[in-house]
Amino acid sequence: MAGFADTLARGALVVLLVCGAARADDLPVDVQLVLAVDSSSSVSIDEYYVQLEGYAAAFRHPDLLAAIAAGPNSAIAVTLIEWSDA
Repeated sequence: MAGFADTLARGALVVLLVCGAARADDLPVDVQLVLAVDSSSSVSIDEYYVQLEGYAAAFRHPDLLAAIAAGPNSAIAVTLIEWSDA
């Protein structure tokens, strides 16, 4: 499995080098938000999906969309970090 992870990491690095990483400071935003998802063995698969579905539902909620639109730049930057024990 380590071979696969190494290959995946190298592939991601190539993509970043060729395409460049998205940066929040490239465009003006009103909020820079970092979300965290626990995918370690301390949570069940059901709990994992509850986390993801909760974030997805929040970003579809009209109140959040209206709040984003009401900001001076009508934009936010979001980073989602997932961690695991593997």
